Amino acid sequence: VVLGVLRGLRPRGRVGLAFVDGHCDFATPELSTTGGAAGMDLALALGAFAHPLARIAGRAPLVRADDVVLLGRKDLAGDPAYGAASIR
Repeated sequence: VVLGVLRGLRPRGRVGLAFVDGHCDFATPELSTTGGAAGMDLALALGAFAHPLARIAGRAPLVRADDVVLLGRKDLAGDPAYGAASIR
C-alpha cells in the first residue's frame, strides 16, 4: 500500500510520509525472515537497496529520507528481521 500510494502521488512532486508501524520495516532481503515486502516497505520507498520495487518510479526513490517520520515503533531493542540496525 505504501509503495502504491507514493507512486500514485509521484506526479504531484515531493511528498512527505508519516509511517505508523510497530516495526521500522527497513529490512533488506538478506535480513528478512520472510522475504516479503511488508517488512521492507519503508526501505523500498527510500530506495535503500537495489530492488525493482525500489525503482517503480524510475531512478529516484519514492520519498526522501528528510521527508519521513517514523511513529509507533516498538522494535527499538533491535530486531534484525525488520532492519532496526539498518535504519540508524
